[in-house]
Amino acid sequence: MYRVTAFFAILLFYPLMQLGQRIPSENMPQKFFNLDFSVHDFSRYDFYITGIYLLVYSVFCLWVLFITLLASRWILSISGQRVRPIFINVLVAFILFLVLDVVNGVKFPNSQFKILDLSFNEFWMKYIGAILSLFLSLFIVFFSDSCRRHFALISLLLMPSVLLVVNFSLYKWNDGYTTKGVNNITYVLGVDSVRADAHSLLANNSTFLASKHLASYNNAWSPVGRTYASWNVLTTGLAPENNRVRFNLSSVEPKCTMFNTFEDHEWNIIYGSDEKRFNHIGEKCSLENNLGSSTQALDFVAASPLLDMPYYNLLSEYDFVFKEILPFHVHNRANAVTYDPYQAAKYYAIKAKGKVMAGDNLLVFHFTLPHMPWTHRWSHLSQASDNRKYEVMVEDAGRALDIFTDVLSRIDSNSFEGVIWSDHGESFTQHSSHENDLFCCSNVGGHGTSAEILEQYNIFISFSNLINDELVYSGDSFITSLDILPTLIDWHFDKTIVSDGCNLMRLCGTSLARSLTIESGFTVKEMLKKTPDLSKIMEQGIAAYTVKEGKVILRAEFEEELIRTKGYKTVHGIMSVKSEKKSYRDIH
Repeated sequence: MYRVTAFFAILLFYPLMQLGQRIPSENMPQKFFNLDFSVHDFSRYDFYITGIYLLVYSVFCLWVLFITLLASRWILSISGQRVRPIFINVLVAFILFLVLDVVNGVKFPNSQFKILDLSFNEFWMKYIGAILSLFLSLFIVFFSDSCRRHFALISLLLMPSVLLVVNFSLYKWNDGYTTKGVNNITYVLGVDSVRADAHSLLANNSTFLASKHLASYNNAWSPVGRTYASWNVLTTGLAPENNRVRFNLSSVEPKCTMFNTFEDHEWNIIYGSDEKRFNHIGEKCSLENNLGSSTQALDFVAASPLLDMPYYNLLSEYDFVFKEILPFHVHNRANAVTYDPYQAAKYYAIKAKGKVMAGDNLLVFHFTLPHMPWTHRWSHLSQASDNRKYEVMVEDAGRALDIFTDVLSRIDSNSFEGVIWSDHGESFTQHSSHENDLFCCSNVGGHGTSAEILEQYNIFISFSNLINDELVYSGDSFITSLDILPTLIDWHFDKTIVSDGCNLMRLCGTSLARSLTIESGFTVKEMLKKTPDLSKIMEQGIAAYTVKEGKVILRAEFEEELIRTKGYKTVHGIMSVKSEKKSYRDIH
């Protein structure tokens, strides 16, 4: 009994030591206690996930405990009981933890808790945990007669290998699912934070974008430079002042114009995001096929490095097993330590493929990779400037886009057409020592921080070739994200909707001159610095939010005050009509 007690004392000390390292660097006490909430504000899902995380940790403890006891018994048997059992227990437990930390540091190079600062990104590293456990199991089985009799305990050593087999089987089962009788698949794919002059970098790393989307509108604009608000512009066709969603995590319920219109025509809707914090739309619009769980209040704590711990990180590898069990760790862009853009793209594509139904399908998905903090699991640019990191994220997003579209484009359907766009741009203030940096430098960094910095609002919008052929306007035209929905509705249903944008299938008004009012978002002082600190941004802004039904949202009274302090600017441009008329509908 004393050996088990000693073991659990070590087991409890270990995570507390990790938490102690996390808290000072992440300002977690300030983030937590400055948030306006009560226990009753959290949802059942919050408590459920908390319980699941504790259960996973408990199972992990038991697993390590059994391994420790087995190894200790074996060491004592060959040592002739010449050492004290409690010493052996402590020694074996610490060795096991050190091994886990080394594996964690190798497999997750950006993890803050690692012993060896190694940088491996070879494919086989994905399986190192399973391989090590298998060899350890075989070693004990073949060299210890006493352990052979404990088959149930030995099987625990095989847990990583068993999980690998189960996960691979689920992957193959999901990937093998195919729906017959699919008519149309229309996609609306958003790649976060890609400014207009970064489109070529994205396209150069995406065969799909370069071939399926030969024409791109790079003189395109978003009226607001924040993700959630910009997506509500897309899905409603209304300017922020009219759809009333003007900030990230707004207290205003989103309108569901896009989804309702397609559902009225009996289309199947598939919506998703690789960033849980921007997944409110799918839940609020009651979409049945909502990929990924919606954002919860705990995500703002648990997805941070507060839970950057080896046992949770390593389990995130088994995505098909643990996606719903460990939602903060598996394919969640908010957790850059475990986020693998290529593995995530494959996972979400396979999940989306499984939700495609016979008939017509609308697929809407949000890729967050080029968004701050411009890092992911395999990125090794800690010493690079922010704008250099951004370049690499855009390149990686192009490759992830290919992985995603490759899975879905192979579905047997009559058409696979749509639009790829960016929700807002980006600007950088950090001066760089890298001679090839492309996007340096502005007076104010970020997106939506200042209406005066136009690259924060200048985006790209790219229609697939079949749709683009029927558009009236040429690629150098001044267009906006307000135009996407009315254009898609007309192209599919020959129908006009109420919108603040232009239907690009027809002439928009009597003049080719056009203007758009852009507005700033919720900005704290730290965001305006040359090298902003993410933890300080959260610390300064957290008091503006509250928890309601398990969701973090802006306090309504504070949101009204923020609207009065917004900055505005009007941008102007010309919409050029194509010289050649192909299969245009009535453009007058």
